[in-house]
Amino acid sequence: MIEPLTIFDGYICLDGKNLSIKDAQLKEPFNFMPINSFEDLNLFFQKFFGNDACPLSIEFEYDRKCYLISQKTYENDIVFSIQNIDNIKNILLAKKEVLFDGLTKCYLKKEIETFIEQALENFVRYKKEKFSVMMFDIDLFKKVNDTYGHLAGDYILKELAALVKKSLRKVDICGRFGGEEFLILLPNTKANGALKLATKLNKLVKEHLFQYDNKTIPIAISLGITSVSYSDSYHSIVQRCDEALYMAKENGRDRVEYQ
Repeated sequence: MIEPLTIFDGYICLDGKNLSIKDAQLKEPFNFMPINSFEDLNLFFQKFFGNDACPLSIEFEYDRKCYLISQKTYENDIVFSIQNIDNIKNILLAKKEVLFDGLTKCYLKKEIETFIEQALENFVRYKKEKFSVMMFDIDLFKKVNDTYGHLAGDYILKELAALVKKSLRKVDICGRFGGEEFLILLPNTKANGALKLATKLNKLVKEHLFQYDNKTIPIAISLGITSVSYSDSYHSIVQRCDEALYMAKENGRDRVEYQ
C-alpha cells in the first residue's frame, strides 16, 4: 500500500518483477521530468545522486531544503518516497530545547525530577541495584557575579557543566536544579561509588583553570550525596541531598558530605 502524497513530496512505485513503472507522482521541485520507464528512473537518480541506484535511505539537500528519500518493498512493489524533513528536524530541535537548559545544556529541573522518579519506581518494583543522587553548587557564586559580572557567571556555569559532564558515565544524568545548583542521578551506584565520584569532581573543579576576559576566577564546589532506600520518595531523596549539601556548606565549603 502506498502512503498518501499529502505526507510526501513524491513517490515512485516500481514493479519488482519486471521493473516497470506502476505509478509516479512528484511535487515541485521534483516534477521536472516524467518518469514512465526504468530508464527515466535511472536518469532521476542520476540527477540527485550521480548513480543509477537509490540507497535504502539517504538525506540530501535540494533547493536549500533537506529531504529524505527512502526505498521500501510492499509485496511485489518497490516504492521510493521523498519527504521534506525540515519540519521534522524543527520539531525535534524544539523538543530538545524543552528538555535542556539553554546555558548549561543540562536537563531542566522537571526532567531530572522525572528521571529520579522513574529510577525510584524501578528500584522498588524490580529490586534493582541501589542508585545514588548528588547535589552540588558553586561556593560563593554571588561573589563571582558581583566581582566579575554576570557574563562571567554565565561562563562559569557553562564551563563547569561541561567539565562535570565529561567525568560522568553515559548512564549518569545531570540536571540544572536551579541557579548555580545541579543534581546528578547515578544509576547502579552505591554510597561508596557516589562518594568517590563526588571527591573526584571536587578536586577536578578546584584544579581547573576558569578564565574569563583574561582573568582567572577561582572556583570551588560543595557536594551532597545520598543513596536510595525502599522507603524513599522523590522528595525524601532530594531533601537528604539538600541537607548533605547544607552540611558541606556549614562545615567550611569546598567539600563532600553524605546524608
